[in-house]
Amino acid sequence: MCGCHAGDLLHGLGRRSDEYEIRVFHFQKMCEAAGAEHPSTLTSFNNLASVLTDQAKYEEAEEMHRQALGLGETVLAKEHPSTLMSLHCLTHLLHLQQRPNEAGPLYQRTLTGYDKTLGSDHSTTQACRKSYLFISKGMDELDTKV
Repeated sequence: MCGCHAGDLLHGLGRRSDEYEIRVFHFQKMCEAAGAEHPSTLTSFNNLASVLTDQAKYEEAEEMHRQALGLGETVLAKEHPSTLMSLHCLTHLLHLQQRPNEAGPLYQRTLTGYDKTLGSDHSTTQACRKSYLFISKGMDELDTKV
């Protein structure tokens, strides 16, 4: 079983610390085998940052998500599906931290990218749209209260 699948299995079992160790190992091996800028390595890095999000290590997770996004935009392109996934993960993290003024515009940017690259009917696009509408509603309520 490759490291990414083992990490997915451990994630499903709720074994976050074991998942983190497997994801670190997988990321290191991907860097050695394919290089730090390979799309699969970027995905591995993003998965590692997501584990930190799940562990509520938000500051460290945000830094890693921003690095993954920057590399994705540089290496792949801003609207590449992997780059959009990095953007979506960062946006989700900001949403979890109740930072709607930062998350809202990023959800909009992610949704625009998904609509263009995956289509409006794709499940990922629809999930992003649902999150964006949820946070937009919350932002509207905040504006009304202020």
